[in-house]
Amino acid sequence: MKKITALLIVFSIFSLTACRKPLTLAAGPNDAKPDHWDATFVNPIYEGADPFVCKHTDGFYYFCQSEGDKGIAIWKSDKLTDKGVKRIVWRAPQTGWNTSEVWAPEIHYLQGRWYIYYAADAGKNADHRTGVLQSRTQDPQGDYIDKGFLYTGDQIETRQNNRWAIDATPLEMSGKLYLIWSGWHTVNDIQSLYIAEMANPWTIKSNRVKITENNTCDWEKVSENPNQKGLNEGPQILKHQGKVYVIYSCSGSWEPTYKLGQLAIDDHADPMQPRNWTKKPVPVFTGTDTVHGVGHASFTTSPTTQNTGSFIIPKSALNQAGSEMSGSNRSHSRPVANLTLAPPSRRASL
Repeated sequence: MKKITALLIVFSIFSLTACRKPLTLAAGPNDAKPDHWDATFVNPIYEGADPFVCKHTDGFYYFCQSEGDKGIAIWKSDKLTDKGVKRIVWRAPQTGWNTSEVWAPEIHYLQGRWYIYYAADAGKNADHRTGVLQSRTQDPQGDYIDKGFLYTGDQIETRQNNRWAIDATPLEMSGKLYLIWSGWHTVNDIQSLYIAEMANPWTIKSNRVKITENNTCDWEKVSENPNQKGLNEGPQILKHQGKVYVIYSCSGSWEPTYKLGQLAIDDHADPMQPRNWTKKPVPVFTGTDTVHGVGHASFTTSPTTQNTGSFIIPKSALNQAGSEMSGSNRSHSRPVANLTLAPPSRRASL
């Protein structure tokens, strides 16, 4: 796994409820909002790797990203195109397991508190583990309690032989809480997606289960080369019309072939049973001739009060040889059972 700084973009995807007239992202919270606005924005919208954005019930977006691989910052904004006010909520300690390489933090509101899941190590990638921070208050930009690292191995009774784990994201399903992440089988740098049940947002209570093979399709392999290893990471959860989807990244974050794949499961099925998951045989989101390596995305809803639109926010590259960047496009497709994404572009209409 190689993390590369990126410029970020926004892509519109299917509506979760119904197709309605879009509102501008440029209007402030006190501005009058007519029924229809025509607006455009140009990608990329800002810099950063492994973007994660959530919209809370207060109407604000909260952007969560690594702060120089040595901490975690939260931005607050009423717009998707402006990250807003920044606060560093946690800095890596000088000693311990999590001093370095802070990767892919995500912020989630679970069981009445804010939680941040992140990956870190003590300076050696092979030692990456997943840590959890718990908010002291209801303010996502407030102070956090370090709850330590999660056990992501195969011996839950003794908690020995903990395993490499990054890109963790929680899944609430059928009244239970689970965690899905990208992990190594042993110490061999082969990344697959794993799931485990949680006792609470900072404690795993079961052994992990690999929910899918990482090399089912050649497009999941590094460089799309049939002779290379498979690589699955960056899982994200979507729920729609009785289905739970895991949108995951594959083929290597440092490659122009970085893309998004999809797993699906009925929302009443047991997610701990790999046979209940179905992999889409083709990727759901890939790059173009001008925008490359679109992966490690997050999803959020529109800035309207109705939350009628959905947006994908990936990192990507605008050229194969240069630094990585991201971009966006708008799709007006209606709600469907499977994910529908438009091709990426530099300019988008809202």
